[in-house]
Amino acid sequence: MGFKATEIVKKASEWDIGIVVGVPAWIQILLERIVEYHKLKHIHEIWPNLLIYVHGGVSMDPYRKGFEKLLGRPIYYIETYLASEGFIAYQALPNRKSMRLVLNNGIFMSSYL
Repeated sequence: MGFKATEIVKKASEWDIGIVVGVPAWIQILLERIVEYHKLKHIHEIWPNLLIYVHGGVSMDPYRKGFEKLLGRPIYYIETYLASEGFIAYQALPNRKSMRLVLNNGIFMSSYL
């Protein structure tokens, strides 16, 4: 683990975290290390206000069971679709898998039939 991640793990108890954003594989590793380092049963012992996880880049489905083991209670998962061209779409409603296309960001969208 790099220096920044090690510092995050060590200082995790100093923060009141309500939302976490990142790629599932890295966030899962970070949460596992925090739980291990601080000898917790789950992440909600140290971050009781954690309610939302925003992710993108890969499907959350393969990581969901691993995340649930790290949590003390359910949280909302919000998916985003980012690309090198810009911010493309986001999950507007937490209980649906559909995403809303961002139309006012200056990216031209086209489809080929």
